[in-house]
Formats: sequence, C-alpha cells, structure tokens
Amino acid sequence: MITLQFYQKDKDLIFECEDDGTGLVIEKIKAKALEKKIVTPEKLASMKPEEIYELIYTPGFSTA
Repeated sequence: MITLQFYQKDKDLIFECEDDGTGLVIEKIKAKALEKKIVTPEKLASMKPEEIYELIYTPGFSTA
C-alpha cells in the first residue's frame, strides 16, 4: 500500500509518500479484474504477468 500525505509547514507545502513494501499481489488483481468484468476468465488465463499488472491502470480499478 502507498500512503500519500500533504501538509503545510510555514510557507512550504510538504508531500510525503510511504510504501509498505508489499508490492502488487497478482491474485488480488486477477480477482478484482474478474469481479469488475474487465477481462474474461479465458482472456485472463492467457495473459502474461506483466499484462495482468497493467490492469491496475484501467479506469475505476482498485483492490481496496
């Protein structure tokens, strides 16, 4: 998970980004893609891992 935080300190705008280090969980991506009907089970079975990871850029896609 990535956490973003913005806040103002004096005249500066501070941006903090924190990554929990878990990375992308391919099984969660596949399950959500099927749930949202982004791909069919047949198409998903033939996709390479790199193609599955790219599904996260589909508008409205979220595993949250």
